[in-house]
Formats: sequence, structure tokens, C-alpha cells
Amino acid sequence: MQRVNQAYEKTNLLQLLEVQLEIEQIDHATIANLGDISLKQYNKILRDQVCELDTEIVRFEDHFRLQFGIVTFAPVAVNTILSALATEIAQARRTVRKLKKDLQAVQDPARLKPWLKTLQRDFRNDDLFFLNSS
Repeated sequence: MQRVNQAYEKTNLLQLLEVQLEIEQIDHATIANLGDISLKQYNKILRDQVCELDTEIVRFEDHFRLQFGIVTFAPVAVNTILSALATEIAQARRTVRKLKKDLQAVQDPARLKPWLKTLQRDFRNDDLFFLNSS
């Protein structure tokens, strides 16, 4: 019954027909005897649903591209996804290596002061960059 309610709420005619076939409320003979007008209405509804699904796919692909930094017109294919994933993994590994290095620097008193000076210099350079780019 839950599937029927969901299909009805979404006006998903195909799912409603499938459920009716499953529970034997409608049989293939009944479908075969539907008039041309009913079939045209069903076909229009199904075409509209296909259009909605195509739009949903495009939205999903656009969101995916944005999330993984994939070029807008690049196809969302296995190779594209694997390439984006490999880039993300490589970036994460670089970040982990840098964090481990920074952690070692702050734990070693002899390296802490030079590390802090480098960090302070980097922040100043970032501030100058942002001031000059404004």
C-alpha cells in the first residue's frame, strides 16, 4: 500500500500500473483493451515523467560536477569520476603529510619557534596578497 501511495503522490503512472499488475487488480487483457484516448493520455503522462527524470538526472550530475570540481561539460562517466576521486585522494594525502609534518614541528621545542615564524610569515604574505588584490 505504501508503494501505491508514493506512486499516487508522485503521479507515477508506470509504478501504479506495475503495482496493479502485481496484485492482479488489472491484467494484460485490460491494458490491451484500453481505448486510444486512454493510451494517448498514459503515453503523455509517461513522456512527462521521462522529462522530469531527465531533468533530475541533469541536476544530480551538475551537483556532482560542482562537488568534485569536474568541468561543467565533462561527461559524468566512470573515468571522469575515478579521475576526480584520484585527485581528491591525492590532495587528502598531501594534507595528511603536511599535518603530520606540522605536528612533529610543534612537538619538538627546537623546531617550534622556526615553524611559528614560517607560519607568521605565510599569514603576512596572504594578508598582503589579499590587500593587493582588492
